Amino acid sequence: MVRYKNRDGIILGIGSDIPIDGSIATLEEITQEENRVAEASKPKEVSRAQFFAALIISNLDTIVDNSVMSSGDKLLINDYKNRLTFRRDWPSFISMAIALGKTDTEIDALFLLASAQ
Repeated sequence: MVRYKNRDGIILGIGSDIPIDGSIATLEEITQEENRVAEASKPKEVSRAQFFAALIISNLDTIVDNSVMSSGDKLLINDYKNRLTFRRDWPSFISMAIALGKTDTEIDALFLLASAQ
């Protein structure tokens, strides 16, 4: 697969056909564009129903629920019980995920799964 760009560095398309101006993106430009597209496609926020569906499908619902409820953190518990949406960058969520040994890749996968529900 080849990605093509114009003289200004804008990616014009993907494919095997040679673009009209004949320019081709460098490997670094392709990597940067792929990283930008991958980052943009990661869900940043999901609904409460989506989030809990992803936890259930991943068999994480009980462990997350127990971890939150046994934390003793009243603000965390309140947020967890009453939040209408869950954001990937929510500090309490990130802290809980790290405490449960989850990697960034696993967190991204959970949000991707949630967004599909």
